[in-house]
Amino acid sequence: MNIPLIHTKILSRTVEIADQLCSKQDIDSCLRTLSLSREAISGNSFLPYDVYAQFEAAASRKLGDSFFGVTLTKHSNYLDLGAYAEYVLAASCLGDALKRGGNALSLINPGARVDVSDADNHVILSFNSGLKDLPGAHYIDQGMPLLLTEIPRYFLGQSWTPVWVGLPRRVLSGFDDAESMYSATCRYLETGAAIAIKKSDLEAPNPRKISFSETPLFGDLKNWLTPSGIPTSTHDQVKNILDVQLRIGDVAVDTIANRLRIGPRSLQRRLKTEGFNFREVLSEARHMRAKKLLEESQFPISEVAYGLGYEEVNSFRRAFMNREGCTPTQYAAQHRVLAVDLLVQ
Repeated sequence: MNIPLIHTKILSRTVEIADQLCSKQDIDSCLRTLSLSREAISGNSFLPYDVYAQFEAAASRKLGDSFFGVTLTKHSNYLDLGAYAEYVLAASCLGDALKRGGNALSLINPGARVDVSDADNHVILSFNSGLKDLPGAHYIDQGMPLLLTEIPRYFLGQSWTPVWVGLPRRVLSGFDDAESMYSATCRYLETGAAIAIKKSDLEAPNPRKISFSETPLFGDLKNWLTPSGIPTSTHDQVKNILDVQLRIGDVAVDTIANRLRIGPRSLQRRLKTEGFNFREVLSEARHMRAKKLLEESQFPISEVAYGLGYEEVNSFRRAFMNREGCTPTQYAAQHRVLAVDLLVQ
């Protein structure tokens, strides 16, 4: 099942930027409309990309800003993309940076695509979210030309402007003065957002000397962002969503299926073709998180049970005992690291 995904690190950073535009209470309200919380997106996993688009749509309504995608991007910085941006901007020249950006995009945004294509005296750098006409997708397209422009400006200076900016008709039709907003001639595209760059600009060298020890490699970035690999199968995507949902306590099969925009029966069928069923995947995910909570927190067993979505503490105890061979209380006593232990090590 190939659906566009977004790394929770990116979503979490976007929420922080949105806090500058709305009150934190308003942003928390936007997250609640998506059945999410700040804590839920603080991990190292993926969510469907349309969740990101829906967040921008909710924040746009809260702020009363129909061009929220542009506003959000103007208040952000390319380096807000974290290690991904650092990897891209460590390239030897602009052309290499564009290549790096396209190759590594799957590490933060699987299912989306960045392409560099030839067009006479310039190249076209385009972004396709893979969301088509899903609610909120146009907010991503709105801000994307400004974000893409930040890469050439790093190499060529802040006064650099694209030859032209391209956006889908559904995005551009709402702008009264789009060319002023993007500081470039605007044109309609069938899908996605794009900017045109002179070919002669591609050789622009990195203005910063990158030392040998500072040079980030693709493998380093991959290990840091996706230690468990990029989720491509239904099984892996369900595991990633459960990583988020277990922080909320809502792990119903209907909820997980809704995140993937399919029905519960379709989800069960797809898992079955891969040799799994939802109950098994949920049980494994619950158990792994339960172990971490018992090792690293001081929560009572009852809170751990209810927090993981168990209706009864005894159900949690039985499930844990069956997998680990000991009770949660015994496991915590054996593995929990106390502050005093750390001090005497």
